[in-house]
Amino acid sequence: MAADTFSIRGGACTEGAKNLKFTMTSALGNCTYERATLTGPFVTNISPATLKIGSSQAFTRTAGDGGFCPASLTLGGGWYLYTDNLPTETPLVIS
Repeated sequence: MAADTFSIRGGACTEGAKNLKFTMTSALGNCTYERATLTGPFVTNISPATLKIGSSQAFTRTAGDGGFCPASLTLGGGWYLYTDNLPTETPLVIS
């Protein structure tokens, strides 16, 4: 991978890679989507560390009504990373 990029895959660290999966639920039904990995950039030496994914990462429908559920959806967003040191959280820094 390029410097300052991350990749997230499904499954536990101790097992083989699995697809990432989510289900969109509404009054009209459920739609399930999968994708092998999510990738994106991060910036070093900032606090807290931030992982971002762009909206171009498509998930493909694997279950659900084709008339109601789109064939694919895209996902975008970001996460701030902290260590859970109760009673407070400590921001993580990627360096």
